[in-house]
Amino acid sequence: IQLGPETLSLLATAVYDADGTYVGPQITWEVISEKLKIEAGLERVMSMMENVPINLMMTDLDLRITYLNPASQRTLKSIEHLMPVKAADALGQNIDIFHRDPKHQRDILKDPRNLPHQAHIQLGPETLDLRVSAIYDKSGAYVGPMVSWSVITQTLETERQVKEAQDRETKAATELREKVDAMLDVVNAAAGGDLTRELHVKGTDAIGQMGEALSRFIGDLRLSMKAIGSNASALAAAAEELTAVSHQMSANAEETSAQANVVSAASEQVSRNVVTVATGTEEMG
Repeated sequence: IQLGPETLSLLATAVYDADGTYVGPQITWEVISEKLKIEAGLERVMSMMENVPINLMMTDLDLRITYLNPASQRTLKSIEHLMPVKAADALGQNIDIFHRDPKHQRDILKDPRNLPHQAHIQLGPETLDLRVSAIYDKSGAYVGPMVSWSVITQTLETERQVKEAQDRETKAATELREKVDAMLDVVNAAAGGDLTRELHVKGTDAIGQMGEALSRFIGDLRLSMKAIGSNASALAAAAEELTAVSHQMSANAEETSAQANVVSAASEQVSRNVVTVATGTEEMG
């Protein structure tokens, strides 16, 4: 019955005298408001555990399974071919059936100071992720572990594939950076007049094709510059030869001029001699 905010539980029993005559009722009662609150709370918790979409399992101190929520039962059903018992028979079984080394697990779970605890265990080809926490009664006494668990085989495989993809992308980015740096090094050297650098960037991708084309261009430019250098050397040699011929022609001209001066002097001497002869002839006449 309700008495204000409090709820009372009444139990009425008949009272008889020594002759067996009913003399009235005897009532025992207690205030159960708090008890009802606790029970309502437990009902809510149990409802959540029954409907939560994660796998929950509870055991006693002997590690025998005392509770499996529906999600756990469904998941166990999917992997029961890997277990020594059927999923329907798992309740009441010891969790040793899941472990290769039960002693190790027992050493962890027997002491609540080791909890919470997380572990991966192997069940055939499947990997299970376990997250264990301690359960206490209202007096604070440890009554056993509660395990939330899941099959993470596919998750681990996906993570492995993602990591491999990231590693491939990192490697590709590193290779791309190295190729670009190598191309910039050769281009900068060429811009500074150094065409001796070799470029070894190759491949079927765009950067590889660009590297091969740039390598051919630098090679062609190197050959062109070599040809230009050879032509310049030939021109220099021809210029030197022309200079030598010019000097020789200049020397010949000077020699010719000197000889002309000699001839001129001789002519003058002959002229003087003719004059002298003429004078002598006149004197002789």
